[in-house]
Amino acid sequence: MMRWFHALMPKEERFFDLFARHSQAVLAGAEALRAMLEGGAAVQPNYQIVMDREQDADDVTREVLIAVRRTFITPFDRGNIRDLITSMDNSIDQMQKTAKGVVLFDVTEFTPQMKEMADAIVKCAHLVQEGVQLLRSISSEAVHISTLTERISQLEGRADELHDIGLRELFQTKAKTDPIAFFVGNEVYDHLEKVVDRFEWLGRNESYYRSIKSKGLKPGVEAQLNLVSRLRDLGTSFSRSEYPSLVKIGNTYLKLYGECLDALLNSAQLDAVKLDCGEGELIQ
Repeated sequence: MMRWFHALMPKEERFFDLFARHSQAVLAGAEALRAMLEGGAAVQPNYQIVMDREQDADDVTREVLIAVRRTFITPFDRGNIRDLITSMDNSIDQMQKTAKGVVLFDVTEFTPQMKEMADAIVKCAHLVQEGVQLLRSISSEAVHISTLTERISQLEGRADELHDIGLRELFQTKAKTDPIAFFVGNEVYDHLEKVVDRFEWLGRNESYYRSIKSKGLKPGVEAQLNLVSRLRDLGTSFSRSEYPSLVKIGNTYLKLYGECLDALLNSAQLDAVKLDCGEGELIQ
């Protein structure tokens, strides 16, 4: 009879396989987005690849969220699993928005800075795929995962520099003579920057799970981390708004989330931390 119970019980290992499948879709989407930026005839076929890989990623995300509800024993906290797959999905969702913007505005030529930002996106996707493969041994691979997240952060910083350099050049050459071209180019830069930003937030999530396992945080602190993560959820939601005022609020929330998370993880007293969050306090 026990063999039947074991046969029917969902196996936790499938989460790692699902994460791996999703990371493959993210990487394929990133490579197709980079290929789009070669311009000309490369735009349309690679646009379709991005769309298809985003759908594949959505399917995996749906499987993970269903499995979280149905699995008796999960490899780590259910909330952490949901946060991780959602962060991974946000990255390819932003790739899809970028590809749609390129096609919508009929962009067929791209600046060197845009192409280099797309290169950074592909590198981030490779790092995420490598990090996902380490989740099975998250405690022993803590240092390796930390190194990967640092590299993602460095790529995000470089992408920010490229964004600023490219946008300034675009303003100097197009703002007065061809304002429509400046507007379209600004949109492409903005979308590419957001893709890299999504990877940077994903890197924070992987660092978060590594910290929980390697530092042996108490349940109360883990719950506190989940509470802080709500700032990220609110920030992400507002930052996607079409209203500039809400986007500004969203960016403030995201910045606040990063500061609170870093303060919590770096605190010397992880089991009794008090975070000053401006308007109020998050206290265990």
